[in-house]
Amino acid sequence: MKKICAFFTFLLLMNVAFLSCKKADSNNGISSSFYFTAVIDGTTVTYEDGKNGYGSGVGSSSGTVPAGCQKEQSLNLRAYVTKNSAGVSILKTFDQCSVDCSLIEGMFYVGTYTYGKRSQSTNQNGIDGAAVYYVDNNGTLWSSGYGTATQTNSNFKITEHIENTKDYFSNRITKVTFNCTLYDGNGNSKSLTNGEIRSRSVVCI
Repeated sequence: MKKICAFFTFLLLMNVAFLSCKKADSNNGISSSFYFTAVIDGTTVTYEDGKNGYGSGVGSSSGTVPAGCQKEQSLNLRAYVTKNSAGVSILKTFDQCSVDCSLIEGMFYVGTYTYGKRSQSTNQNGIDGAAVYYVDNNGTLWSSGYGTATQTNSNFKITEHIENTKDYFSNRITKVTFNCTLYDGNGNSKSLTNGEIRSRSVVCI
């Protein structure tokens, strides 16, 4: 089936270092309003908006699959000057790629999600749900949806989902907590615990 757009290319809207927002209270030493933090294979990884070149980004992408069109909405922390980045996505398949913004908004809700899987080609359906990714110091991409994508005892929960009144980079601001197993393209795995991200989210025009 013909692609109608670049498959899962992220639209990154960042305010790197320039529009950093500060919280009144710190969260485990985190002072930015937008951040990613997790313990990955025993090492704490933290990225904060406006620090060390990192910014809070939001992404939107879609691609045709046998069942219709898989949509992805992502929120992430990344920088142009380093290989590292991390974020989460919400995945959902619709009958067609042209959908109303209300349906995109409906992909997000306060509550728990099962883990999904991104389609890797137009001949393969994806799985609705959530996904987590992390790019390490070597530039290796680790994802909850790679390999076997086994997520026994994993969890993913949106705990905050509010209108973004701070700027025009996104429709919403979302906070997520999660634990999962990440995989690379060679079948290796990493344990991720105490994961939390708060970022700009939802882009729909």
